[in-house]
Amino acid sequence: MIADENNLSSLADAYPRLVAFARRRVGHEHAEDVAQEAILRVLRYKGNEDIQSVPFLLTIVHNVACDFAMSKKKCALNCEEIADALCECDGRAGSGSNYDQCWRELNERQREVLLLTEVKGLTEEQAAVVLGCSRSVINAQRRLAFDKIRNNCAECRKAG
Repeated sequence: MIADENNLSSLADAYPRLVAFARRRVGHEHAEDVAQEAILRVLRYKGNEDIQSVPFLLTIVHNVACDFAMSKKKCALNCEEIADALCECDGRAGSGSNYDQCWRELNERQREVLLLTEVKGLTEEQAAVVLGCSRSVINAQRRLAFDKIRNNCAECRKAG
C-alpha cells in the first residue's frame, strides 16, 4: 500500500484508541508495542478500502494482541524447559558448571536465537530481522539448540 496523507492521518487519529484497546488486552506495559505492530501490519496491507475503518483497525490490534499473548505463553514454557533441562544436568536448581557447559556447547548463533526467541519473546520472524537471516534459519537453529540441550542432559543423567 502506498501511504497517502489521508490514511496516515486516520491512523494517527485512531492511535490513542488503538493503544487503549490494546491496553485492555495485554496490559499497560505492552500496549503501545501491540498498537504499533498493528499499524505496521495495516501499512503493509495491500487493500486500501478498509484501512480507515476503526473496526478493521481494532481487529488488527486484537489479532496482534492474541499473537503477543500466545508468544508470551510459549516463551514461558520454553524458558522453563531450557532452565529445567540445564538444571537437570547439574542435579540441582541454579547454574553450575554443567549448566555452563551445556550453554557453551551451543554455537553463537544458537545462543542468540534462544535468547531472542525464548528469553526476549520475539517471534521467529522478528528474530530473523534482528539477526539478518530467514525465519527458516531461526527455526532450524532453535531446534538444533534444544536438541543439543536435551542430548547433553541425557548424557549428564547417564553419567550421574
